[in-house]
Amino acid sequence: MKEIAKWILGIIVGLVICGYGVVTFNGPVTCGDDVMERGDTCLSMRRGDAENRSYDEQAAVVKRKGIFAIAAGGLIAIGCCVGTVKEVQKQRRPAEVARQ
Repeated sequence: MKEIAKWILGIIVGLVICGYGVVTFNGPVTCGDDVMERGDTCLSMRRGDAENRSYDEQAAVVKRKGIFAIAAGGLIAIGCCVGTVKEVQKQRRPAEVARQ
C-alpha cells in the first residue's frame, strides 16, 4: 500500500505543476514579483550579465515557462498513473495465485 501512496503523491505533484503552468501561461506578464504593462522593461540578471526585455519579450518568456510546466507536470502525472496501475497489478497477482 505504501508504494501505491508514493505513486499517487507523484500524480498530485504532477497535477500541481500543471496547475502552476496553466496559471503562469494565462496570468499577467510579470518581471520578478511585479506585474508589467505595455511599455515597461524587465531587467534581469543572467550569469552575471544584465538583460533588458521589453513587455512582449518578457510575455514570450512567461508563456514558455507556463508551457514547459504544463508539459513537465503532465508527463510526471501520466508516468505516475502508469506506475500506480502497474503497482496495483503487481499487488493483485500474489492474491490471485494464493486463491488457486
